[in-house]
Order: sequence, then C-alpha cells, then structure tokens
Amino acid sequence: MRESINLTLDSEGLPVAQAGGQKKKQDDNSGDITIEYKDRTLLLEVTLVNKNAIKRGEWEPVLRHTVNLSASRTVPVQTYFITDAVDKNTENIWRSVAATDLEETAVQHCSTRATIYPLTIDTLIKWLHDKGVNEKVIWDAVDTSYKPLIETDFDADWKTDILASISSNN
Repeated sequence: MRESINLTLDSEGLPVAQAGGQKKKQDDNSGDITIEYKDRTLLLEVTLVNKNAIKRGEWEPVLRHTVNLSASRTVPVQTYFITDAVDKNTENIWRSVAATDLEETAVQHCSTRATIYPLTIDTLIKWLHDKGVNEKVIWDAVDTSYKPLIETDFDADWKTDILASISSNN
C-alpha cells in the first residue's frame, strides 16, 4: 500500500488546513490523500468549508482529481468526499456522475466514470471506532451501490440528438 497525503492533520488525525490546490500543478491528479492497493485506489478529499460553500469551492477540484486519477489507473478508484456536513444536492450530484462519461483533462482526454461518495467527518470517525467497519467494508458497500450506475451505457451523443431534433423541426 502506498499513501500520498497533501493536507495538514492535527494530533488526532483530523484536518486543520486544506490542501493548497493553487500550489499544485494544473494537471496534477492528486487530491488530499491517495491510498493505492494492488487491486484498487482510494482517494480521500477532505474539506473544511461549510456545506453552502462546497458547491462553489469543492465540486470542480474534487471532480477533476477523481476523473484524472480514475483515468490514470487500471484498477477501480473510489473517492470519499469528507466534510462536516453535506447538502442533498451535493450528495446527489456526486452519485449521478457515476452514470456519466467524464473527460479526463490531464493527459489523454479520454472518457472515464467517477465514483465519489460523500460522508461526514462524524460518520467516518464513528466507522473508524466501530470494530466491525473497516475500509474494505466501506469500499464494498459503495461499490455495490454504485456498480449499476457505472455499468449503464451513457449516450455520448445526447446533445447532438437534441440539436438534430430541433433542426429537423425547422
């Protein structure tokens, strides 16, 4: 297992400062914490902003990091978006991207799918203290839930189809 940590943690392992996104290279795949196993990669994205500011400041970098990392790996990638509180729209947006082909922007501009699971810091701490819950249990639960979305076909021509429909009605 290899880990890459790009944020500051306190003595209890809680984040005290966010990773400096503006200091990273623009094509950098790294998020806050990347844990690579032989058969999977786990990306932890941690934010300290309140749930109302998440949309403005976190959606794009979390999505970009996840998509770029997913496209650069031959093993499945899951991202856990960890924050104090998550609003329903953020939860649903992160889930819906699993059913959408997204373009990696770092190297090849190829399509990939993204699995981003939002959870609160309190939930994660509870799971870590619960002896029956470990990273593999969380991974498997997220994988089982997201797999039908990831395996659905995505109509990459949806916009062309709408434009053609509009043009044919003129």
